[in-house]
Amino acid sequence: MRDSLSIEQHVAGNCPPVFLVNCVDDPTVGYHNSILLDSVLTRKQVPHTYIQYQTGGHGFGANASKGTPESRQWKEAFLGWVGQLFDKESTDIIRYATSE
Repeated sequence: MRDSLSIEQHVAGNCPPVFLVNCVDDPTVGYHNSILLDSVLTRKQVPHTYIQYQTGGHGFGANASKGTPESRQWKEAFLGWVGQLFDKESTDIIRYATSE
């Protein structure tokens, strides 16, 4: 059952670009899950960005008051990432990044 629900076990070679963000202090979902997914995406050469914040807890993207000032940066990072996806002038569409 665990393997069937583990997304890192099911990454296809034709996976679309992925924006992945989490917090180390999330009490609900362990941040190691995102590290595993980041590793698989890298190994399979899936364009992605992985950002890891130290603080923010769980559900920090749900509204403007959840999380911490650090984790609330995800929106700007996401909009920049999406902008790169649609930037026809850019030859470096997606960068692989880990922020700790």
